Amino acid sequence: MKHVYLCAYGDANHHERGIVRLNVDLETGELHKEFVLPLNGKCNLVTEYNHHLYLSVKYPEGSRIEVYDENYELIKSYPSEYFYSYGQVVENKFLLASYESGVDSVFDFEKEAFTAHCVHQRENYEGKTKSHYIQKLKDGQIVGIENGHQQFIVYEDMSLNVKKIVEYPPINIRLLSVHPDGKTAYMNTEYSNELIVLETENWSVTDRWQMADQSDWYSGGNAISEDGAYVCASVRGQDRIHVFRPFGMSIVPVGSFGCGRIPRDLVFVEDLLFVSCTDDNKVEVYDFADEMFEKIAEVDVAQPVTFGMKS
Repeated sequence: MKHVYLCAYGDANHHERGIVRLNVDLETGELHKEFVLPLNGKCNLVTEYNHHLYLSVKYPEGSRIEVYDENYELIKSYPSEYFYSYGQVVENKFLLASYESGVDSVFDFEKEAFTAHCVHQRENYEGKTKSHYIQKLKDGQIVGIENGHQQFIVYEDMSLNVKKIVEYPPINIRLLSVHPDGKTAYMNTEYSNELIVLETENWSVTDRWQMADQSDWYSGGNAISEDGAYVCASVRGQDRIHVFRPFGMSIVPVGSFGCGRIPRDLVFVEDLLFVSCTDDNKVEVYDFADEMFEKIAEVDVAQPVTFGMKS
């Protein structure tokens, strides 16, 4: 039995707004839902680390960083100037990205305080900043994606001093998945609906594929299988999952399949791909064994949004 956590916005009356735990039997594909943590606020970020859950929650009275134990009891709550939508717990610190404010931050759990902020900016570039992704990679690099000002950012260290910025045209770079070998990464884009292959030493582009060309379709989720055999990206509006096989510094498209409306996020659990279909109020599960891409389960969730980040 394996599980994955999920943030849900709940229905119009905020019923089942908070954190859902999805349990799946890998042998039978049977899927069970537990609504484990109701929240009186918005939450797009949950990550599990050492049997604890780490969240950023925007309450009516302000945003907070919260820690819950394995029984879903609140054990720590810290005020936060910013509301964060992506994060990773590493080295007893919380790496955080604020889509709402265009800020990356580090919260130190030993010091119980924020120790770094990086407010994004780009010279002669108008529009709102939107930090969409931050992660410390296995090789020690800390990278971020600025979705509003179209910047791929490499940080020096946990102080968030900027080492390198790669600037993109207005294609809305979104999320990154990294191959297990650490040599290549895959970044999807919202406006051009591309999957871009990057080598991770200098972050130059080595390949790119366009999944759709309709202007009102937007790529959403981006996930790589645990063994690195498949990279998937969803396209909202088109409501399809596009599947690629990594091949050196390139990717090869192997097909696509339809899914529920507005596939927001993707995550792999072994050979199973989970898809949050926000407008259909469902989570769907697809079996990737033998390249069948067969839907084996679905469960009702009121406005499912993002799956738990891996720390």
